[in-house]
Amino acid sequence: MINLLPEEAIDKIKKRYYTKLLSVALFLLSGIIAVSIVFLLPSLFVSKLRLELAKDALAEAQSRPVSKQAESLVISAKTINQRIALVSANESETSLGMVIDKILSYKKVGLSFSHFELSGAEVVLKGRARTRDDFLNLSINLKNDTFFSEVASPISNLIATSSLDFSIRMKIAPKQ
Repeated sequence: MINLLPEEAIDKIKKRYYTKLLSVALFLLSGIIAVSIVFLLPSLFVSKLRLELAKDALAEAQSRPVSKQAESLVISAKTINQRIALVSANESETSLGMVIDKILSYKKVGLSFSHFELSGAEVVLKGRARTRDDFLNLSINLKNDTFFSEVASPISNLIATSSLDFSIRMKIAPKQ
């Protein structure tokens, strides 16, 4: 097909075409934005209403004298708990934290602890050792520590050579 239009006319037609295409695209985009705003407005109003209702309920709950009394009771309970903790820490010479720190000071890479129980002056420790040597090193170190007066482990702990489950019973040495 032969085009008889001059180049200038073809350029004008292309400009008009692209201008109309751009205006239609912008019109459709603005229409989509307007429709989405219309559909989102109700949810915006509902969320604002719920926010106001929640603020009103919170203000009402805080204004009640019962909540103020509850807050003062919580504060007094916390202070009493702090005083009890101070008194009980002074009564017991060895704390749970000290026992755990002593045991963890001998933990090596090949050991993992799964159970820890402290009842009175007796401690039960259970876990898994990668090798028998890892377990023996832990047992010897605990026996040599003066913090524990008696360290005992069943002979069944030594049956497996690798990946062995163990349990150790220890007694905390009395302070002199």
